[in-house]
This record gives sequence, structure tokens and C-alpha cells, in this order.
Amino acid sequence: MDRTLLAWSGNGESDFMVRIAGCQYHRITAARRLPIKSEGRHQRRYERRKAKREVHKMQITAELSTDVFSYTHLMEAGHQCCNGVNWKHSTQLFKANFMLNIYHLYKSVENGTFKTKGFVEFDLVERGKKRHIKSIHITERTVQKCLCTNYLVPHLERGMIYDNGASVKGKGTAFTLDRLVCHLNRYYRKHGSNGYIVLFDFHDYFNSLRHDHIFEIYDQYLPDGMAKMMAKQFVRDNGGDIGLGLGSQVYQMTAVCYCNVIDHYFKDQLRVKGYGRYMDDGYIIAETLEEANSYVMDLVDLSSGIGLSMNPKKLHIQRIDRQFEFLKTRILMLPSGHVLRRITRRNVTAERRKLKRISAGVADGRFDKQMLERSLASWLGYAKHFEAKRTINEMTKLYKKLK
Repeated sequence: MDRTLLAWSGNGESDFMVRIAGCQYHRITAARRLPIKSEGRHQRRYERRKAKREVHKMQITAELSTDVFSYTHLMEAGHQCCNGVNWKHSTQLFKANFMLNIYHLYKSVENGTFKTKGFVEFDLVERGKKRHIKSIHITERTVQKCLCTNYLVPHLERGMIYDNGASVKGKGTAFTLDRLVCHLNRYYRKHGSNGYIVLFDFHDYFNSLRHDHIFEIYDQYLPDGMAKMMAKQFVRDNGGDIGLGLGSQVYQMTAVCYCNVIDHYFKDQLRVKGYGRYMDDGYIIAETLEEANSYVMDLVDLSSGIGLSMNPKKLHIQRIDRQFEFLKTRILMLPSGHVLRRITRRNVTAERRKLKRISAGVADGRFDKQMLERSLASWLGYAKHFEAKRTINEMTKLYKKLK
């Protein structure tokens, strides 16, 4: 029997005009199927999805927790740790008997006899800011690289928000700035240029990280096993109950996810779309000044709860239609909604002085001639992410003059 639906009308009941066998029409009245609003049905569907997620999580955990410190993984980590530091004497000694050293590392980790060789501590001045570095030996760096690549990063990354852009493959400062521009564009399309942005920075971030909170994060995201015990031991090796040093990949990755409680509060509970963070720097976009002040109060309360304090010099609120600086970049929203990214004057001045110093060193014979070209190429790769055509042309003219 060939039936073709011709009409649908009515409230509560539906009238169907049906053609039977292509010749006669019959009117059939039937109750319209209304959607069933059942909390029980929604709860059962939620339970099924939750169970499926738990099974998927257990499968991933089993895959990542198997052979974390295998010989192959340690060998790959050793090659990666040697890249870029082959000029060091310790690296050359390590590579002289590479296969044997990797085997000794593999057996020591397998037997539980691996011990740290301590830190090489020194101070480094970066862009006028003094930083205390705790460097580790190449053998320990290999073990930490293997631990982070095959265990720590995959597990901790699952608990991070998408807009946390530090020390994760495929992200970085360029990614974080792109997300900021994306959030500003979305806000402009919905609310225009009437809004505020909260810029914040944590004071003395690495030296304020509490070990007890770090272990809570480990217990929440990391499955039990030898790898988890080693990650906790690396944190204890720093000494004390507060603070982590710069120079260790385990410390770096731990610091990235330390503020997860703050990230998820603004993203999941307050549903703030315009929120992002890069290590200890972050931003929050608000519609009104009262809302921005409320965000600041929440930020201060949450940070104090995990042992952090805000940097008063870098914590401020301003309108989004005025120029501000974030991650060494000047951001300006035009009346049309287009967001400009400009290089800071300090960066341009520092690069010009650097080119002049290298040029003087080439003239004295202290530097290679190609060093000047490499320095400019590196800076041009950085500058291409900004709208700085005139600045790039001026820097290129200076290079040709010094060449």
C-alpha cells in the first residue's frame, strides 16, 4: 500500500491527508507525539554517557601507564634532551656512551635505585628581570623528559582548559594572543566596544607554589603507580614545602596546571567566555565595571586559597577600546572592531641595540658574519605575527646598513 503524507495541522491532535493506492483520500486523526519531558530519561542518558566516558578514561590510562620508562622511550627522550646543547661538556660525555648510559638509566629506574644528582644553581637576567635557575644533569633531564612526554603531560593536559596556552605542544604566546583577539572579536559582535578587561599577574609565581596543592592535583589527574611516585619525588627534591625552581620540565608542566581551580571556576561556573591564561599572566573580559570588580575579588580569593598573591602593579581594569599590553604585545581595538597587535617599543629598541652590538663584534672578529643574519631572521619570524610593516622595513634597512 502506497501512502504519501500530504498535510499536517492541528494542535494536540494531527490531521493526516493520506493517499491510499494512488486513488482515494482518507482523513486520519491521530494524537500528536509530544516530547516526553522526563527527568528520569535524562538521568539515564547521563548515566550512560558517564559510564562510556569512564570506560574511555580507563582505556587511555591503561595505555599511558604501560612502559612509561621503556628503553625506547628513554632513548628518544635522551636524543631530544641533547638537541641544542651539544656544546656542553656534560652532554658530550653523555653522548660518547649514549646506548650504555640509557641502559643504566633504564635499569636504575626499573630497580627503583634512580637518584637525583642535585641542581646547578645560577642567576640569569632576562629582559632586566633577575631569575634564579636550578639546572639539572643531562641524565636526570632525560628521565624527566621521558616522564613528561609519556605520562605527566597526557594526563595533566586532560584537566586543563583550552585557553591555557603555556608549555603545551601546539600552543604558546602566539596561540594565547590569537585567543585574546578571538575573544575580543566575539565580544565586539555581541556587545560592541563597551566593555572592560581585567589584566592580572601572579607575584613570584614559581616560588609560591605549595607542594601540598601540587600533590592534590597529582592525586586528581594521575593514576597510581611508579611514575606518579617519581613525579612527587621530583617535587620533594626541590626542598621545602613551597616553591619550584626554573629549569626542570616537571616543574614547568606542574606550574602550568597549578591554577586549574581558578581556570575552571571562571570557565565552568561563571561561564566567562573571554578568559585566558598563559602561566602567571591572564585576562578576563567583562561587560560592566561592577562585573569586572567582582571578577577581581573572586580572583584574589581563589589565588589566596592556593597560596598565590596578585602583583599589584600588573592587576588593573581598563576599557577594551583603549590600548593595553599583554604578553609583551600592544593590543588596540579599533572602532570598526578590528584588533591591532603591535610590537612594544622596548622590543624594537632591544633588537636594534643587539644588531649594533653584533655588528661591532663582527668588525672585531669576535662574532661570525652569519650571526647578524641569524639574529635578524629570528626577530623577523617573531615580528610576522604583528601588524608592523613599517617597523620591519626600518629594521631591515638598519641590517643592510650594518652589513
